[in-house]
Amino acid sequence: MLVVSLNNSNIYGLYDQCLKDQKALLLKFKNSLTFNSSLSTKLVRWDQDTDCCLWQGVSCDQEGHVLVLELDDEAISSGIENSSSLFDLQYLKKLNLAHNDLNSVQIPTEIYNLSNLTYLNLSDAGFVGQIPMELSTLTHLSLEELKLVSCQLQKFPDLRNQSRLYALDFSDDNIEGKIPSWVWSVGNGSLQYVNLSCNLLEFLEKPYSISTTLRVIELHSNNELTGQIPSSICKLYQLQLLDMSNNAINGKIPPCLFQKIHHLKMLNLGRNKLSGLIRDAFPLNCNLQVLALRSNLLEVKVPTSLERCAYLDVFDIGNNKIQDTFPSNQTWTKLQIIDLASNNFNGDLLPEYFSDLESMMPGSKFPVPEYLQVEVLDYGMYYQDRVTVDLKGREMEIVKILAIFTSIDFSCNNIQGDIPKVLGDLKLLYLLNLSHNALAGRIPKALGKLTQLESLDLSVNQLSGRIPDELASLTFLSFLLASLTFLSFLNLSFNQLSGRIPRGNQFQTFSADSLEGNTGLCDFPLKKLCSDTKVTGSSQLPGSHSEHDEIDRKYKFCLGIFCEFWHRNLAAFALPKIQ
Repeated sequence: MLVVSLNNSNIYGLYDQCLKDQKALLLKFKNSLTFNSSLSTKLVRWDQDTDCCLWQGVSCDQEGHVLVLELDDEAISSGIENSSSLFDLQYLKKLNLAHNDLNSVQIPTEIYNLSNLTYLNLSDAGFVGQIPMELSTLTHLSLEELKLVSCQLQKFPDLRNQSRLYALDFSDDNIEGKIPSWVWSVGNGSLQYVNLSCNLLEFLEKPYSISTTLRVIELHSNNELTGQIPSSICKLYQLQLLDMSNNAINGKIPPCLFQKIHHLKMLNLGRNKLSGLIRDAFPLNCNLQVLALRSNLLEVKVPTSLERCAYLDVFDIGNNKIQDTFPSNQTWTKLQIIDLASNNFNGDLLPEYFSDLESMMPGSKFPVPEYLQVEVLDYGMYYQDRVTVDLKGREMEIVKILAIFTSIDFSCNNIQGDIPKVLGDLKLLYLLNLSHNALAGRIPKALGKLTQLESLDLSVNQLSGRIPDELASLTFLSFLLASLTFLSFLNLSFNQLSGRIPRGNQFQTFSADSLEGNTGLCDFPLKKLCSDTKVTGSSQLPGSHSEHDEIDRKYKFCLGIFCEFWHRNLAAFALPKIQ
């Protein structure tokens, strides 16, 4: 994808009296194009019988010369590369061909004929290849935004003389080797956005000379990118987003990164080789929304000053070497994803740890599906959050996260005590993983209230007693609402559970692996059958009057939940009404 935006903001005195030669050039240009007439809203309406200055997408000066062509979103697939008539419009000042469907077309070199251009937008149009040198002859243009995404560049083009560049994107271009030091200072103080992610970059060339105007830096997924985070990054007082995840960065996180950068909204340094402490230096006016530091070598404790970051919606420090008790989160009411997995957290899960997680509790209506995102650059640019979660027993990276997605993962720690009943209040929770800890006591019946839960993993603990029938209610709802997603992954293996496994429609579709290692459990899907006289809390013979009453009660309970859910959320899912 090639995106070029060049601009001079002074436009234009307009009129509506078309010259014959200008109309002829436009009609010839239209006839040279291949475009989808069913999607076009401008070209499809150009005709011989009307004034061309009144055509959609065309504006003229007082003499009838064409000054502006706005042909963005016109479903143009070819023809621009072979159209001489376009480049004969010598009075043209503004040309917009953005968001079309050109099939890997190179920018025509004839563009130099449009010597009066002050605005050129070729973004997301399908242009590929190198930017022609002829563009440099258009002296009224100044390059402000350059995005060469997935263009197989393999090396950096020399942009050192571009004095007004504010956005630079060379992501997914197979660029190898060093990041040249001049990249950080192009634009002569105007550079705000740099994206060099998904390449084969190896190190940053010194000296760094990073522009203090930078607000967004994306260097993620270079894999072999080594070295340390330069301390000069702390001079970027306007920095809002820093993503250096999925690399081989080592050393320590500069403490001033937390202390001095008050505008920082997203910090993703996950999957590196960073070590040392997370310094207790978060500012009073912390604006962090995403803090992702998973899969590093960080140690000691979660800083108490992190409580100041009241806007956090993603907190991921999984797979490090942190030794601490559970962090207080009474200020994190917006938190939707929290991952402390694979560390050495200890202590009990207290009810107050969960009572303020308002984003996981139902509000006045079901959340509208939108993506979790961070607004940057203060003019409506959004960066969609990326997280790695253990979903249904498999680790995967989610790039586009629906705002309704909520997750708690405390697996692989040393957390003790009972599972608090207050977890049942988090009715919007989608994933709950408390596996590989030292939790004891019974599985709370309150978990049966988690009607949005799709993945539940309580394996490898010391939980005892029967599996609550309320969990079967969750899977019953899943059976009724086949078009929606509810509990489809369950792992209760290697605990001390006992008694008859609940009977239910979808509950019995879970494999025996999800229940193995509980010597007291019996009935399907395990091979061990229950003894009518020895199963705890189940003395009635199968098929007896009491058991039928119990099944009927559960059915009515589940159907009641289903009907209430359906009534509240029918409009949100835009499903047809039941007549």
